[in-house]
Amino acid sequence: MNNRQRMYESNRRARKYLLEFEGCDEVWFKRHTRRKDDIFTQVGKYKATDLFNKFDGIAIGKQIIFFQVKTSAWPPTTELNRFAEKFSGVRVIAINVRNAKKGWIVATREYPYEKL
Repeated sequence: MNNRQRMYESNRRARKYLLEFEGCDEVWFKRHTRRKDDIFTQVGKYKATDLFNKFDGIAIGKQIIFFQVKTSAWPPTTELNRFAEKFSGVRVIAINVRNAKKGWIVATREYPYEKL
């Protein structure tokens, strides 16, 4: 399986997780293209491929969920914790999709996150 196929499969499994287990009504993935979006802030602007340079998409159900899909390691915790603590009323999760010997594994981590 090449990288593109793995990305499509992990996104499909992440979408299924959000629709079935999180009870979301709508799931939107940000396309990764050569063009970047302008993000405007109080102190200036920056260009981003992902949503706020952090998220692969947004899911809407009972809550708004900003999510990141990974296929190997978990994303760095610091930036996602900072985002989750700054904006109340939204959930921030990482979905880690791996192809193990026994089949696909979908694991999630919610932020703010602290290692035990």
